[in-house]
Amino acid sequence: MRKWAICYTTFLFLFLTAHTIVFVQMVYNNGNNGGPPSPHVQISPADNPRKFAIRKDLGDVNPEQCFGQNGNKVCRSLPEPRIAPGPVLDPKHMNYSLKPYTELRASYYYQLEDLSRAQDQAIITILTPFYNSGKYIHDVAKSVFGQSFQLFQWVIVNDCSTDKSSLVELAKYRNFDPRITIVDLSTNQGLPGARNAGIAKAKGKYLLLLDPDDLIEQTYVEKAVWFLETHSEFTLVNAWSLGFAHDHYVWMNGFQQGDRNLKENTITVATVMRTQALRDVGGFDAALRTGMEDWDLWLRMADNGHWGYTIEEFHFWYRVSPPGKWSAISNATIFKNYVEERKVKYSRAFTNGVPKVFRTPPEKFANIPKISEENLQPATLFNNKLTKCRPRVMVIIPSMEVGGADQFNFNFLQGLALEGWKSPSSPPRTSRTRGSHSLPGSPATSSRCRTSSRATHTPIS
Repeated sequence: MRKWAICYTTFLFLFLTAHTIVFVQMVYNNGNNGGPPSPHVQISPADNPRKFAIRKDLGDVNPEQCFGQNGNKVCRSLPEPRIAPGPVLDPKHMNYSLKPYTELRASYYYQLEDLSRAQDQAIITILTPFYNSGKYIHDVAKSVFGQSFQLFQWVIVNDCSTDKSSLVELAKYRNFDPRITIVDLSTNQGLPGARNAGIAKAKGKYLLLLDPDDLIEQTYVEKAVWFLETHSEFTLVNAWSLGFAHDHYVWMNGFQQGDRNLKENTITVATVMRTQALRDVGGFDAALRTGMEDWDLWLRMADNGHWGYTIEEFHFWYRVSPPGKWSAISNATIFKNYVEERKVKYSRAFTNGVPKVFRTPPEKFANIPKISEENLQPATLFNNKLTKCRPRVMVIIPSMEVGGADQFNFNFLQGLALEGWKSPSSPPRTSRTRGSHSLPGSPATSSRCRTSSRATHTPIS
């Protein structure tokens, strides 16, 4: 009887696989005049012109283009359907040219339905210090406005910039969006001092440190906020990162390295933390102008009983500078003295170790509890109400690893994207935690924007 059951199961699997492949073929062929494009084939930018939410000239597409008079919302110039050459963000075969918002990546479009009270409703403050950073400010703007979680305040601290061209570029954002707060310092305070000035202006419950030359993936803010909302035992959260520019590497370390962080800093700067906890420990040490001010903050957090978690997905792109920029890091004597001073300053952390806070990874096929409005805490219901300019479908899957049956899920979602569906799914290819990941979609057939009535419910469990 058992042999018959095995044979039947095998037959059923092969039967369903064959039919799902045919279905995906149909999805691809509908409207593509020929065979389906390979999931790993680059789509020519000339055939599908990429449109950004923010561009260097701020002229192609900006959030205001989806808003008209008297609630008469019209969408124009939305991104064309696009699938990225896969796999993306694969640590074994990393393609460093696939940075966020480049021509080769899938296109996204997120915009709040109502911007009038956006800053008052900010859940997270994104803090960017700015000193003669005009060369990169538009790239970081794409990272900010391209986030799936749009309830943010973006604080830019102008640390008494002297470069006229940089000031011209910064001026383009002064009246660009009500969620932007620009702080102008009368004297140069250095990186930690500029951050402290921004912390004083933060309205969000959470705060993300995002330097003006770095990048983040589109769902990073959403996943980080949901993590802290659903894990009260943690104060901070970040993610795996990639180095680019002067050097290229993947960095898969962080808070889980625990006491190793007493000897070296494995925690990247683009960390999301609880704003009140940051204020309680005094913010950054403004005297550390030559580097390692972020490591000092992590040690002070640990000394006061706070610790974090590193999401095991690549969400942060760190721009690597040429050697010599940070003298405190490159000089061995300065580094040694720095550590010795911290041992005295943060004796509790160096005596007892960093706080031992752990998160048990979810089982791959664990029973997922039924989620309803009744058993969700009201505090976790954010009104991240987005303008809807294309059809959407939500796809929920317990886990995903490309290969076998999950390859069908991967191909199916790409087929939906090419057909014009915008599909928030969970999780992306390299994910080990659950969260939101959206595939590209095409412009809606109607010029009218429809508004998504659902709040964002994508907790990381």
